[in-house]
Amino acid sequence: MKEKLMNIKDKVVEYAKKGWELLKTNPLVTSVIGFSLVSLILILIAMLALQEFVVSVCVLIIIEAAMAALLHQAEIWKHGILVGLQLLAGIILSRIPLIIICILAYVAATFALQFMGKKNEQA
Repeated sequence: MKEKLMNIKDKVVEYAKKGWELLKTNPLVTSVIGFSLVSLILILIAMLALQEFVVSVCVLIIIEAAMAALLHQAEIWKHGILVGLQLLAGIILSRIPLIIICILAYVAATFALQFMGKKNEQA
C-alpha cells in the first residue's frame, strides 16, 4: 500500500513538472490562465459585493474580451476613448462599479493579448 502511494506521488510530481515547463515555454497558456484568474476574481466581486447576476457579468466579460481581441493592436488613444465611453455609459446609467469591473476585464484581456504577442515575437 505504501509503495503504491509513493508511485502515485511520483506521478503527481512528474505531471506538475511537465505543467510548469508548459507554463514557462508557452505564452498562450500563461496568458489564458492569467486572464481566467482575473475574470474569476472580477466575477466573484461582482456577484458578492455588487449583487449582480452571474450570467450578466459573464456576458459582459466575454464582450470585453471580444473588444480587446478586436482592438489589441490599436493605438493607445483608441483604448482610452473606449474606456472613456464605457465610463460615460456607467455614469449615465448609474452603474459605475459594474463598469469599472468591465474596464478591468478589458484591461486584463488587452494585457494578456499583448503579453502573448510579445512572447511570440521573441520566439
